[in-house]
Amino acid sequence: MSSMKLHLIGFGVLVLLFIGTIFLRSDEFNRDMGGRHEWITAHSLTTMEIWDKNGGPSAFGFNPVYSYPEAIQLKRQAMGGVKGENGLHYYTSYPPFAFIFGYYATQLMGGPSVDSIRVLNYLIHFACGFILFLILYELMPDKKRFNLAGVIAATLYFYSTGFLWGHGFLYFSDMLEQLLIILCIYVLIRFWKGKFKKNIYGYGLLFLVFFLATYTEWLGLFFSFFTGLAFLLFFFIKKNKSFLFGFFTVGLAASLALGTTVLQYSSIGGWDQLVEVSTKKYNIRSGRVVDDPNHKLHIDNEETHDLMRRAFDMNYKNIQNIIGAVGIAFVPFLFIGKLRRRMTDIQLPILVISLLLLSLICHYYIFFNFNALHSFSGLKTGMFITLIISILVLYIYQSMPNVKAMAICAVLISGFVVFKMYGELDRYKSAAAKGYHDLATPARTIGELNDPNKGVFANVPFHAVNLYYSKRDWFWIRDTATVSTFMTFFKLEEADYFHIEGGKVTEKLEYRSENKQAILLNKEVISH
Repeated sequence: MSSMKLHLIGFGVLVLLFIGTIFLRSDEFNRDMGGRHEWITAHSLTTMEIWDKNGGPSAFGFNPVYSYPEAIQLKRQAMGGVKGENGLHYYTSYPPFAFIFGYYATQLMGGPSVDSIRVLNYLIHFACGFILFLILYELMPDKKRFNLAGVIAATLYFYSTGFLWGHGFLYFSDMLEQLLIILCIYVLIRFWKGKFKKNIYGYGLLFLVFFLATYTEWLGLFFSFFTGLAFLLFFFIKKNKSFLFGFFTVGLAASLALGTTVLQYSSIGGWDQLVEVSTKKYNIRSGRVVDDPNHKLHIDNEETHDLMRRAFDMNYKNIQNIIGAVGIAFVPFLFIGKLRRRMTDIQLPILVISLLLLSLICHYYIFFNFNALHSFSGLKTGMFITLIISILVLYIYQSMPNVKAMAICAVLISGFVVFKMYGELDRYKSAAAKGYHDLATPARTIGELNDPNKGVFANVPFHAVNLYYSKRDWFWIRDTATVSTFMTFFKLEEADYFHIEGGKVTEKLEYRSENKQAILLNKEVISH
């Protein structure tokens, strides 16, 4: 069979595998947001929807606005960044490209919505698996063989719980960054192997992918830094100017992306406000502030480490088991000379793994609190482990002495992976059902019943999903006893208080402020 047919079969297997993930996630696709960490999807959709209804991203300087202009804006303790002169909140914890990309991608599907963002998530999920497949193809010494390692990589990426959920229902900078880092690795490998017919194409693609990765999430900045150092080091070792040009290309891309981000965000409310907000946010997300009782998830707290481990086990337990098994199987190949000599071109995979590992260590160390608090942050580590497994499989498979041995090897490895991943289906369903709350129903009711010129109070915590479905900022108070206090604090002339019970709005109370006292104007019982 020709190599082209073999690789087409491999691609066909990928497509069939991914179609299976669509059916597996169909129940969750058809429900409202309200599952684990879906607030980040609501966060992204809020920005995209505001852009969509108010002149597009350019009307806000391509900055991630996070307040509906038509509603009263309340001071926020969370989910906001800097505040612009127009009184709107802007999110500045990440560079803005994930919001920009999501907006224009969903425009191709009729505009930003829960359905369109989930379809985009699926496309990103498939693209990540497919490019991993291509990466393993590029690393294959013998392109005439079936790309078993690429299929294994895609299978693990498609069917691990963390990827199924994270790339199915969560859209934020972290999810798009996965695709961009994988693209960086692919372009880097092709560049290193001299696969671009003209150097200008190679430098252009290097610039593009490293710029976008840095303009999306901080992992891209770290990966750019270590890749640039690798280029510089190899220039001094091999005296090859292409490595020096690679160093300048990656360095320029990352610097421009970082500079563009700082320039954009400082234009919202000024440099001083950006520095103040970013410093406070980093003190929390770094996990370095250990003497503040409000910052409990810090690096010296053993419970924080346990939280991170439990979250990773829930999402990536199977690939942890698989890397252990494949690693043990790989050991004899290191010591049997005849098998070891068949492992060629191993330096480049080691380089890629080393660059990615250093970037991950930096991200976990610098943003320890963030990584501990958000289980979706494990995406990058899951991808790293998947890449290691598939590279080990590649060299085990490559070391087989003949076609018969290769076939036996392929059957054993594939059978083991399928056996292990079958149990992942139940794990995913359990994880998808865990922690789901119907936040959309009461939020929609509040959006329908509240005049946008009035403030909103409710007896449940404010949540990004609430914001998206209600199109209202609201403030959480436990009961009506403090309505007067907070109407005065927020300088509200009129406000509505909504009582939520059993996942539904049961009462609406309307207030007007007179002499710093909240006067009840009307009480309405909401029937459903």
